[in-house]
Amino acid sequence: MKRSLFFMTAFCLSLMNFTAHAHTKFTLLEDKAIHWVDGIQGLLDAEAIRDSLDVRRIINNIVYGTKNHATGLFEKHYDLAGWPEKVCLTDLVKFSITYNQAGIPADDIRWQDLNFCLNTMKKEFKGLTQPLLESAAEAITVNMRLIKEWTSKTNRSNSMLLLWGTIDEEKALWEATPAELRQFLLDLQNFLKDLMYSCPKARRKYNEKYIKDTHKQEEFEAIFKQR
Repeated sequence: MKRSLFFMTAFCLSLMNFTAHAHTKFTLLEDKAIHWVDGIQGLLDAEAIRDSLDVRRIINNIVYGTKNHATGLFEKHYDLAGWPEKVCLTDLVKFSITYNQAGIPADDIRWQDLNFCLNTMKKEFKGLTQPLLESAAEAITVNMRLIKEWTSKTNRSNSMLLLWGTIDEEKALWEATPAELRQFLLDLQNFLKDLMYSCPKARRKYNEKYIKDTHKQEEFEAIFKQR
């Protein structure tokens, strides 16, 4: 099920995802560390923007599925034993709430099937995003400053993002319930959105290197105009 990560696919899908939400709000990161990395080769450069867009696309596919913009429906990708249709992470959250409310014991086959599907999502997320997030891991000190600012400004003081680069992060990811994993992925997606918003030099370099069409360049930059 793994797909090749072409940057133009990431751009197009992320562009559609942004513009589908006409009232997208951004949080500006103002820590002085942002000026240390914005537009700097090997840190927050054109490739970092490209990879951030790709990570956001991967998260969308896991949490909701791939949106078919012709039909408006989401095409889900994961198999859940005993369920006739493909599922996404949001479905697993709903199933887990239902199972808990019904008092279904932890050793029931339904929980086992759900956890197997959940672990498949976790493995795929790690496998697909690890190469894309490697450069971010190299700047862990700067990233933690920005993550702390972001979690403070967005009232996400208990976000798993605060465990970035620690042994606890890996442990928390693999022990996460469907709801906890979903919240972590959405936090990461929103942090990357706001990081891109806060890095105009990196966005300009991305535009110059990867988007040759002037109209598409304007469309991409228009996304980040605060509404």
